[in-house]
Amino acid sequence: MNRSGRLPGFIVVGAQKAGTTSLHVWLDRLPGVCMPRDKETNFFSDDARFKRGIEWYCSRFNHCDSKAVLGEVSPEYLFSPVAAERIHGMLPDIRLIFIFREPVQRAYSQYLMSCRKGLETLGFCEALIHEEKRLREHPELSSIIGYMKRSRYCEQVRRYLKYFRRNQCLFLKFESLVAGNDQTREVLEAIAEFIGIEAEDLSLPKENPASIPRWPWLQQALYSSPFWKRWIRVIVPAH
Repeated sequence: MNRSGRLPGFIVVGAQKAGTTSLHVWLDRLPGVCMPRDKETNFFSDDARFKRGIEWYCSRFNHCDSKAVLGEVSPEYLFSPVAAERIHGMLPDIRLIFIFREPVQRAYSQYLMSCRKGLETLGFCEALIHEEKRLREHPELSSIIGYMKRSRYCEQVRRYLKYFRRNQCLFLKFESLVAGNDQTREVLEAIAEFIGIEAEDLSLPKENPASIPRWPWLQQALYSSPFWKRWIRVIVPAH
């Protein structure tokens, strides 16, 4: 077990490409908060790691002071079909932080990341058109090519609300988090209050800055296309 003999009191579960790296850095530098040395443990989403058991998970926090508030940031948890149930089984009283990014921007940011890594060769619209077929053939590649699938927040959040009370969940907007003004400070204050700590530093470090820009031209082009309108109906259910 770690020196504190405790498990995390909060987890940032995602979404992918929604400022989680910057948030991890901010949390890690706060007095009284201790994060794993590796940003993402993926303990609850990765079958092999989960099989290592609670002792392995606790070992991620071996360096933490016994009085520190423990937490982690693993954006894979939001998308994972098993993480919510596993987290509840081990940490039923955990506090969960969700950060949502405008779906088009999130999908395109993920696409750019895949392109930069040399993992995507299709154009963005072509990749969206072929996404369902590609994921049927290679479901393990959702973190690389699951652009639409990972922007369907409703079904992902429902998995968590099945197990956790609403007051255990904090829902935030990426756009407010990275605004760089009073909105950013308000978001960081809300996080600090939610996890029960005081934070004097209310400035967000800019990690992975290439993932933060906005593309209004992309939104205009996609929102005006019949293909995008069909996608919106899938992402945002009528009820």
